[in-house]
Amino acid sequence: MLDDGDGRHLTRALRRREGAPVSVADGAGRAWQGVIADLGPPVVVSLETPVDVVARRPELVVVHALPEGRKLDDVVRRLSELGVDRLQPVISARAENRPAGDKVAKQLARWRAVAHAAAKQARRAWPLTVEELATWPGRLKELSAGAVLGPQASRPLGEAVGDVASAHAVGLGVGPEGGLTQQEVGAAGLAPAALGDTVLRTETAALAAAAVVLHRAGRFG
Repeated sequence: MLDDGDGRHLTRALRRREGAPVSVADGAGRAWQGVIADLGPPVVVSLETPVDVVARRPELVVVHALPEGRKLDDVVRRLSELGVDRLQPVISARAENRPAGDKVAKQLARWRAVAHAAAKQARRAWPLTVEELATWPGRLKELSAGAVLGPQASRPLGEAVGDVASAHAVGLGVGPEGGLTQQEVGAAGLAPAALGDTVLRTETAALAAAAVVLHRAGRFG
């Protein structure tokens, strides 16, 4: 049986009917093919033998300074579609979005809901994990491979990241609208990198940079 939210998505948004084929995943690497047996509610799906999907490596961890408003919602959605493994939102020196108190839990719940919906659309057996809000540089200081988009960097991202196909995890740091300070770039412990000659919005930069790193890792394109 599917929970109410997934059942409504299947029958109302996707307009599936009894006997229609569906894909189901448990969010931990196990996936099934099946058919809708009963529209309910609750919706009942008859499943075939499960298939274990191996998590792709290297793992890509994006640490993203909070942008204005709800821009991170779109970042979560697009990074999930691309196949990014982990996203950690952080508060940086120039971040204008600085939630506190109850707002932290509410924003985190919304980002995770967006990631869950995007995982269904992208049919991910291993969905994007949205980690707890932290301060810059967050998880980046734990990683030995990756790069940070820096305000004065001249080295292309692909070159800065290098050959990461054999790495266990790769980090990618993205700043807010005002960019990161030089001190923040240095604190991450990863190479500063540039995406090209044009100036990108922070949410566009995250998407473009993730695609470059996933390609370098042999996971995209």
